[in-house]
Amino acid sequence: MFMLRVGPQPHEPDDPPRSGNNRPMPNPLPELSSLAATLDDLTRRVSVMAEASAAGDETLSAELFEIERDLRTAARRLDRLLTESPARR
Repeated sequence: MFMLRVGPQPHEPDDPPRSGNNRPMPNPLPELSSLAATLDDLTRRVSVMAEASAAGDETLSAELFEIERDLRTAARRLDRLLTESPARR
């Protein structure tokens, strides 16, 4: 059986976004700073593993060094976000 629903649909494109509150978002900088510290620690741990595996498993070592590079790139991006954030000013 086919039913046609008449009236506004729950999420029509012209509806304004619905939210449970109108409070401003809290400052994300403390959480981002904590994530940056965790990322730095993770990068150091992967680096140690990559160096330790370099003499044995070359495939594992190469993958770990690539992951380390990616983590360092992510850390730089996060650091840039933290230093250039308008919330910091």
